[in-house]
Amino acid sequence: MPTEIDYRRIEIPDDAPPDEYSYAERRAALLERIEREGQPWTLNKSALGREYGVSHTTISNDFEALADHVAETVGDDHRLVTNSILQKCIRELLDEGEWSEAARIALKHEDWLMDIGAVERVPEKREIDAMVNSDDYQSDSYVIVEEEDGELVNVPNRSELIESG
Repeated sequence: MPTEIDYRRIEIPDDAPPDEYSYAERRAALLERIEREGQPWTLNKSALGREYGVSHTTISNDFEALADHVAETVGDDHRLVTNSILQKCIRELLDEGEWSEAARIALKHEDWLMDIGAVERVPEKREIDAMVNSDDYQSDSYVIVEEEDGELVNVPNRSELIESG
């Protein structure tokens, strides 16, 4: 069941103590912490419960909801760690002024997102290798068609065949 809240888009209040956050604000803050730390396992759920004025069970439930959220927006639960580490790495490189290295890592991150199917891979170019024998057809007009498996095939322009037949 998809979550209806995008926790990454929720603004965490600067002027309210954490124990007054709504559940969505708390989860947004927790997600930010997980991403800053690079993984969720370094965070103490009991300490977080005290900080946010909730039980450690509530924090555990928040972690599960965040794992679901990340799974829906990035992929499986374990992808939270990879995504968090890559984002943290890019942030730290930018903070250090290592723009070129940050860009290299960002491109690797994008490749990873495409590999896991989180974003669509767009081909840079299409190469067509077609040999056409016009003696076999009544038309010199051909259309390149992409089949379901992504393979391109060269077929006669059917509308011209119908007109000339």
